[in-house]
Amino acid sequence: MNAPDPAALPLRDIHLPGAISAWPPAPGWWVLLALVMVALIVLATFLVRRRRYQIQREAANELAGILKNFSQNQDERMAIRGISQLLRRVSITLDPGSAAHTGDTWLDTLSALGQEQVPDDIKQALTTLPYSHPDDDDGGSETLTRLSAFASSWIKGTQKTARADA
Repeated sequence: MNAPDPAALPLRDIHLPGAISAWPPAPGWWVLLALVMVALIVLATFLVRRRRYQIQREAANELAGILKNFSQNQDERMAIRGISQLLRRVSITLDPGSAAHTGDTWLDTLSALGQEQVPDDIKQALTTLPYSHPDDDDGGSETLTRLSAFASSWIKGTQKTARADA
């Protein structure tokens, strides 16, 4: 038998495989991507909570400073004004949009950021006493005691309800 001429045979040329594609990635890359995403979420959560705890600690320290200053100079109106300003600054830190709030809107923001509603006597103290005349009788010492207790519990309560953009 004679071998046929190779050029005459109906053979196709050598077929080379296509270039190796980067997509879709191997399953190991998907697992690695998932682990990186979980790590980023955990890190972000940790940093947000750490910032909230720091705000809480600093506010509690400042409240203690206001009350210590009151025990030295016995100026109730100045202490009430300081607590009002402290609550305002903390609320602005936790929710920058609350900077524009006044009156009942600000008190609603305080309720939303804390774990409890603002009592009516505290609402009255925060909205009128910091701006009243020094000669007005307002039941100062009892009001200051209730206001400082509310401020302390509100600062502690902001930890669980503070917004994530803080």
